[in-house]
Amino acid sequence: MEEINEQVQERIKKLDRMREEHIDPYGGAFPVTGKAADIVREYDSLTKEQLDAENVECTVAGRIISFRNFGKTAFAHIQDGTGRVQLYFSKDVITGTRSIFKNLDIGDIIGVSGKLGADRDMST
Repeated sequence: MEEINEQVQERIKKLDRMREEHIDPYGGAFPVTGKAADIVREYDSLTKEQLDAENVECTVAGRIISFRNFGKTAFAHIQDGTGRVQLYFSKDVITGTRSIFKNLDIGDIIGVSGKLGADRDMST
């Protein structure tokens, strides 16, 4: 049998850790409320203040194409079949099991819900 490379071995370990914590790593049905391209088209021209005033809640799903974890905060880009959106995670507001969050990898498919926001001073 061919040896399993290091990256595949690490992913298998992460799956095992999630299963030990009684988490289904493959989840189930996840209803989304919008696609990336629709969200960008409808809200990209609004300022941060306008978005805050509208208090838009979104539920999106897609493949992680970038992920930067800074401990208490993290940023990711996910891509669905229509485009990509940036996600911002704050340790203070992440709900559910934190072990899912710390086991995320580029290439994973995730679903997230949260408030739509913007920080025009940040480059994406």
